[in-house]
Amino acid sequence: MPQFPVIMLGVMHAGGVASTANPGYTADEIERQILISKPKMVVTVPTFLPTIQATQMKCPYLKSIIVVGEPRDGCHTYSEMTKVSPTAAGVESKFLQGKTIDTLEKVAVLPFSSGTTGMPKGVEL
Repeated sequence: MPQFPVIMLGVMHAGGVASTANPGYTADEIERQILISKPKMVVTVPTFLPTIQATQMKCPYLKSIIVVGEPRDGCHTYSEMTKVSPTAAGVESKFLQGKTIDTLEKVAVLPFSSGTTGMPKGVEL
């Protein structure tokens, strides 16, 4: 989906750690990954929203769910997050400025292994 690189690069630019989930994962596998990675927010598509919302009840650190698609109760939408407020006359909008990141020490992406020899594990990149 075209939003994917925008979301991934946006998370990294803001100093966050991005972690992707396999769309073939079961609800239990997605829940396990969320419990391990402890995200503050999750970006998802409507298909996986019920699983994410159920997991959110078990994860007090998961504060926000962003849905790529139609608005859903209790969630933000991708389009809402990409809107820029109108500016005052002659004043330009300022976008979030990235942090200075130590690329030798800071984790940028936390994909999970395929779990061929056991349960999937987070791989720090």
